[in-house]
Amino acid sequence: MSSSSSSSNSTPKTKEINVIVVGVSGSEAVKGPSGVGKSLLCNRFVRPAADEFHREHSSVLSQIDFCGSPVINKDHWLYWGSRVLNTSEASTSNVLVRVAEQTEFLDDETFETIAECSKSENYCQRCSRTSLQSRDKLMYIQKEQLGLESEFPQHLLPDGKFNVDGFILACDVSKETVLHSNHVINIVKSIAKTKKPIVIAFTKCDEMSEECKRHYMTLFLATKELKHVLCNLPPVETSAVKNVNVEYLFGSLAMLCLRSQKLVKKPPLAYHEASLFVEQRNLHVKCCFSTLLSQAVPLCVYPKKCLSWKQVLADIDRHPDLMNFVEVFGSRVAFEMYERYVSEAKELWAMNRLRSLVPRLFEIFQVFLDVVDLAEMEWNMARDYMRCHPLFSVLFENNDYDLDMWSPSTFNVDEKSRLPAEILLLPEAANVFEQFRHSTQSLRLKHQLAQEFEYLLHEIHQILPGSSLDSSYPSFQHFSIIKKLPPEIIAEVYDKFQQKLIENARRQMEECLLEAATEFQNYSHGTSEFLGIKQLDTVRNYIEKDKRYQWMKLIPAERDQIILTHLPFIFNASPLNCPSLEMCIDMVGASILNDFSEQTSTFGGSSGFSECFEATRRNLGKKMARVQICAMCGDHRLSIDSLATALFYNDLIRSSNPSYSTDVSSFIEVLDESTLNWNTLELSVNSYHSWTNRNDTIPRKFIDFTDGYLLVYKFKRASN
Repeated sequence: MSSSSSSSNSTPKTKEINVIVVGVSGSEAVKGPSGVGKSLLCNRFVRPAADEFHREHSSVLSQIDFCGSPVINKDHWLYWGSRVLNTSEASTSNVLVRVAEQTEFLDDETFETIAECSKSENYCQRCSRTSLQSRDKLMYIQKEQLGLESEFPQHLLPDGKFNVDGFILACDVSKETVLHSNHVINIVKSIAKTKKPIVIAFTKCDEMSEECKRHYMTLFLATKELKHVLCNLPPVETSAVKNVNVEYLFGSLAMLCLRSQKLVKKPPLAYHEASLFVEQRNLHVKCCFSTLLSQAVPLCVYPKKCLSWKQVLADIDRHPDLMNFVEVFGSRVAFEMYERYVSEAKELWAMNRLRSLVPRLFEIFQVFLDVVDLAEMEWNMARDYMRCHPLFSVLFENNDYDLDMWSPSTFNVDEKSRLPAEILLLPEAANVFEQFRHSTQSLRLKHQLAQEFEYLLHEIHQILPGSSLDSSYPSFQHFSIIKKLPPEIIAEVYDKFQQKLIENARRQMEECLLEAATEFQNYSHGTSEFLGIKQLDTVRNYIEKDKRYQWMKLIPAERDQIILTHLPFIFNASPLNCPSLEMCIDMVGASILNDFSEQTSTFGGSSGFSECFEATRRNLGKKMARVQICAMCGDHRLSIDSLATALFYNDLIRSSNPSYSTDVSSFIEVLDESTLNWNTLELSVNSYHSWTNRNDTIPRKFIDFTDGYLLVYKFKRASN
């Protein structure tokens, strides 16, 4: 059977059936703390929609509710309304079922039944009446149902008459007291005398026990007045709260009334089967409504499209899935489901946005964990380590997880912004850490092996500058480390090694040429424009037996280029031809000493250089001594700077009066410890090639008047 909207106007094919619901009623001592469920059955059948179903119906009235009112009187029966049911009968397509309830009300002052107060007949006598009449009888569906204005329309019973066609006996199977059982049996015997169709409804089956159910079945089977009733239809297990078997209950009674109490072909389902059917139906209704919401507010476009509940209702107002859901669960539940859906959409969007930032963690791990031992570090340890890191607040926003924070208007999408700290709680963050650890350990292992391989290459003296990898491979192929390195790393390390080897060979070749320069100073006194192949061959022949020359035999073109570059200097060792160009000692030596002299006025420390100046001071008497400092060009960054630091940060030496200084000399004062007098000393700085060039007139002038010489020479040279 299926229901349709109720209507009091009948059609020619509509049969009218009047049903009255009876059951134990009266004071709490009779019916217990709660009623047997008569009102709930009537409410659920007449108005099954969730918004119109109320779980509480008051049975306590005040005097002002009924005194003088035609609604509340000694009859105490309530008209609930009507509902049209569809049937499969050929002669009758629809059945209009009118529903009334026989009940008792209590006086709130005396807590006695109004029937007792009015000295009327008792409930068993009244509930078995088959002809009811009362002017202006009203239905009620609220807790404050009588004497107050209802939010629902008031339905008047036509002519105030109600001729009973059948009875429904509501038996509360959650109560097993003897008093309750006796009242049920008395009511059954009373209504059985009417010879009207009767259907027994087991109410509150969602709270019943099997023992209580068996108790009432045994009780009914032992009652001879119920034999014809149980032959027609066994008790129907119902739950008005869950809407289980309620429609079947009223429909079965209607069929019995139409067929003159013939057997109903379809037996009632047991409660657990009927309840399962209702749950599956409700689940289907909920799934359909959820699908409808997903179409109205798609997750894939959130938050670009996020409609309010009013906007959603405007789009799906008459949609069957919405109407079915509101019918079963109610409009309030529909709104709550919409709110949960939007909340889930917001959380899903936030999680997706958070997951989109996960790849940035790899770079952040490089900041926090680049120098950390990752061999035995777990993700929890790494996360705690990062939280204690000083840079954590710089790269992360340490806020509690709050969906409001993730709203589209407040979420920061700048790729250079700080990451939310909650990203470290995602499983994807642990996966990125594992990738980072594996990658970092692999890189560190490769780097370590590459360093070891490079160290081994330095020990292989057979490898010459310019040697190819293929030609050098037999020299180290037996090393065990070769099996651990991929070919591309071997090639990369070897290329780097060759670059250093060639650079070292260049420096040693330049040293070789500088040393040989003193042998060619008298060879030619012309300018460098006359230098050519003859001079190149001369230099080659002179240094061909030097190991530094032979070491570059695999790169002869580069070796000849170095020789050609140094030819002008070899045959004319002037500052203009110096390979160091503008950094020649002759150019910058004096300025280095003057800069140190101007920057310092008091000095401290000690130096071995003071011994040289002390010896010169003792041997020279009172005249101003001159000392010439000679250094190799290209070494001044270490040699001259170190010498100047030692001179001007010494207890026995101090800077002299700046008026003595010249462009080529600097002056210092040396302390005579015996007399405590300061003696002035003149310093001049020249390059090694100018000092050894006997043909240069300017160095001869200094040599003739020089009292001492100081050679500054870097000891890390190949010639050593």
